[in-house]
Amino acid sequence: MQITTTPDIVGEVKDHPLAENFQVFRYRDGALSYVPRNCFINWFGGFSEIGQVHWGKACTLGEGSKIRFDDPVQSLKLGNFVAGGRNLSLILNGMHNINYMGMYIDNFPALPAPHLGDMVIENDVWIGDETMILGGSTISNGTILGARSLVLPQTKLEPFGIYAGNPAKLIRFRFDPKVIALLLDIKWWDRPLPWIHGHARFFQFDLTADLGKSLEMLTELKQLAGRSS
Repeated sequence: MQITTTPDIVGEVKDHPLAENFQVFRYRDGALSYVPRNCFINWFGGFSEIGQVHWGKACTLGEGSKIRFDDPVQSLKLGNFVAGGRNLSLILNGMHNINYMGMYIDNFPALPAPHLGDMVIENDVWIGDETMILGGSTISNGTILGARSLVLPQTKLEPFGIYAGNPAKLIRFRFDPKVIALLLDIKWWDRPLPWIHGHARFFQFDLTADLGKSLEMLTELKQLAGRSS
């Protein structure tokens, strides 16, 4: 198992109050990421020796979550500021070839399994309890997934969409398209935590209340972000 994160990591916080349940990483700007203990498993439920994972900054999956690797050909990338609920299931590969009689029969030569693409969960994503995400899926920036949603293989969810159900379907978008375009341009999730705290008034403004004011605020934030680059 290979786990990487952003280059500004300081190290593991072994004396953190939640260290019994999570591997806690601290970053130079003070952000923390939480990796559930024993979350990487293989098909038999044991620890997975294979797989590549990038775990973003300020990224947390809830206790009881499992990430299953059946094959080393897929990787998982988790972005920054991902907030996942309890008992999530992220299943990489786990496919059978369904174009033949008998998908799996003991003592038969194994048919090559279909290989899905990498699983990508981008930034500022919220995932409800007990959601299952299957291989090859992309959960785009700003997406919200309702509890117990099922994301089918090879699915790409739209940025800042609210999805729920089995299979997960788009309910609505969080913001006006012009607001979404600005948020994707600003990419606030790539900023250090002190910068975010220093611009709290933008993050505490209701972006659905007044479109004109929202665009004005985000345009100002974009300018401020440009000056600090």
